Amino acid sequence: MSQGPPTGESSEPEAKVLHTKRLYRAVVEAVHRLDLILCNKTAYQEVFKPENISLRNKLRELCVKLMFLHPVDYGRKAEELLWRKVYYEVIQLIKTNKKHIHSRSTLECAYRTHLVAGIGFYQHLLLYIQSHYQLELQCCIDWTHVTDPLIGCKKPVSASGKEMDWAQMACHRCLVYLGDLSRYQNELAGVDTELLAERFYYQALSVAPQIGMPFNQLGTLAGSKYYNVEAMYCYLRCIQSEVSFEGAYGNLKRLYDKAAKMYHQLKKCETRKLSPGKKRCKDIKRLLVNFMYLQSLLQPKSSSVDSELTSLCQSVLEDFNLCLFYLPSSPNLSLASEDEEEYESGYAFLPDLLIFQMVIICLMCVHSLERAASEEGSESEGSESSGRSCRNERSIQEKLQVLMAEGLLPAVKVFLDWLRTNPDLIIVCAQSSQSLWNRLSVLLNLLPAAGELQESGLALCPEVQDLLEGCELPDLPSSLLLPEDMALRNLPPLRAAHRRFNFDTDRPLLSTLEESVVRICCIRSFGHFIARLQGSILQFNPEVGIFVSIAQSEQESLLQQAQAQFRMAQEEARRNRLMRDMAQLRLQLEVSQLEGSLQQPKAQSAMSPYLVPDTQALCHHLPVIRQLATSGRFIVIIPRTVIDGLDLLKKEHPGARDGIRYLEAEFKKGNRYIRCQKEVGKSFERHKLKRQDADAWTLYKILDSCKQLTLAQGAGEEDPSGMVTIITGLPLDNPSVLSGPMQAALQAAAHASVDIKNVLDFYKQWKEIG
Repeated sequence: MSQGPPTGESSEPEAKVLHTKRLYRAVVEAVHRLDLILCNKTAYQEVFKPENISLRNKLRELCVKLMFLHPVDYGRKAEELLWRKVYYEVIQLIKTNKKHIHSRSTLECAYRTHLVAGIGFYQHLLLYIQSHYQLELQCCIDWTHVTDPLIGCKKPVSASGKEMDWAQMACHRCLVYLGDLSRYQNELAGVDTELLAERFYYQALSVAPQIGMPFNQLGTLAGSKYYNVEAMYCYLRCIQSEVSFEGAYGNLKRLYDKAAKMYHQLKKCETRKLSPGKKRCKDIKRLLVNFMYLQSLLQPKSSSVDSELTSLCQSVLEDFNLCLFYLPSSPNLSLASEDEEEYESGYAFLPDLLIFQMVIICLMCVHSLERAASEEGSESEGSESSGRSCRNERSIQEKLQVLMAEGLLPAVKVFLDWLRTNPDLIIVCAQSSQSLWNRLSVLLNLLPAAGELQESGLALCPEVQDLLEGCELPDLPSSLLLPEDMALRNLPPLRAAHRRFNFDTDRPLLSTLEESVVRICCIRSFGHFIARLQGSILQFNPEVGIFVSIAQSEQESLLQQAQAQFRMAQEEARRNRLMRDMAQLRLQLEVSQLEGSLQQPKAQSAMSPYLVPDTQALCHHLPVIRQLATSGRFIVIIPRTVIDGLDLLKKEHPGARDGIRYLEAEFKKGNRYIRCQKEVGKSFERHKLKRQDADAWTLYKILDSCKQLTLAQGAGEEDPSGMVTIITGLPLDNPSVLSGPMQAALQAAAHASVDIKNVLDFYKQWKEIG
């Protein structure tokens, strides 16, 4: 501060130069006096005294005059002094002495007033700069100078190019300061301004998208939300901006260090029985912590071992596939009372925005590795699971409703935008990424084509109607800006994809439905683009109107391949409903569709697709159960009462211990063909029967679980008989020798349309059918 102002140009009036020097000396003097106050040990008790408040107000006025009098030479310095000396250093002083400041005290009240006054000042300054320099920021922020009655109708000044550049960046910094002040308010009790702070930071990015600092502030605002994944996304965006912020590197390193500690702590935790809600929380925590740790190992300077990377990648992919089913299906989540706290904390389901951020983190990681080692990141196949399928027999409106509710199309669209600009990577990884192309073809066939959307009678704006004309072409003639495109502006991996956009013009206001249609157009166009590439990754048959992956044998006919694609969609739809809630299954309709696509023999299709083994079957015939589960022909349902029975027998029966180990291993890796069923609600406990005939009591409890499956279809559905079979280890050759309660249980099962068969007899019948 000892340096004097720079010498003014000879063309400037002498009076202006003298006035500038006087203002500068006054600013230096005020800053010196404020510094003396802050040097005191009891400064936190002094800063809000009237004379010190008056001194800060005086400095604020001097800085404002100085920045507008000489914006090119003094504007940036005056801004910085104003923020640090008038607001920021006072805030840091109070935060440092937080233990001395009691709730609702005079000091805390003064601090709250200080923050509110700062927000008011910077809002007015932002409006004044816009008015003074006639900046057109309507496309960047949602409130402009025309709404400020304090400005009046002042005639705009003529300004040089450098002055206009300062004014633009000054508006950007005002928005960052407003975000910081709102964030500090959010830390106080009884104040919730998190969304307001987030809004200011994102508007700062709109004004100057090349500056990464607001992303660093957003990372700080996110805190430890979702086990630091959201903060990691923000810090990486900051680092990969054109103008990064140095502090983001240290912040990101701290997150990676935390992730390593949490990862090793999770590996030490012993597995124990958890309620469904708590299990969801644990599954999602494991996914996010492993994902964080994986990102730390994938950094260019990391000394990770290839074997550890491979194992961790596989674990993250498996957990991601499992946790995709924990998306919130409706705003009204029904919970058990013991799980309410976990659900309210936000970790019992996987938000689609978080999945979007994880996909972008993967793209940024690949970009960093390519830039550091000039290697192509073929691991990006990890996003393949985002292309989840839904039932193809839905109407166009129903499909669009499902797609809008799912919330994953933005992530798929962005990932495909990136792939479109990397055709060499697609060709190189074509053969090693067959699973990705299989799932992509399923998704493409489930999305409505342009003709279907045009004939559906949907009320779409002219811009979207024009887009539909070219969405079945490899190169989309035009495109419309979507929220995800705006959010990812200036992201290095997507710069090539964003060249077709003009971010500085007004974009049409699209409804949620229209945004979904635009995403469908982009994804369908990508399908035609990839079908045109060398290597025969996908083929499009215009006669049938479907995309087909060339993953199967070339000897298979096109019709067989199409049937395989739709079978995959149907099986994934059934798995989705099974994992989300067993009561939502529509068993008969699913099986009839599966039979139609596979054209199975009548004898084989007559076998139940859902098998429910009892405790005896798991204890004595575990190898048979394993074969049935791995055949891919059946889904094995394990009721809670069967698991409880295994627990009772594990001390005296080695087969029970083997069964428990097998089930734990299958549940952990997320086997789609063997699932644990939660408790089925209230049922008649039959306590007396439990003491008299334990086998009959267990059969009744298993039957309760089966009834939930068969009755889930509701009234008016087809006959559910033959859908579920209980396979038991008990001999059923001569029912007359069984006890009375057991015979009654068998009759109850027949009345409920549930088959009961000996496990060996069932296995023999299945093998004979082939």
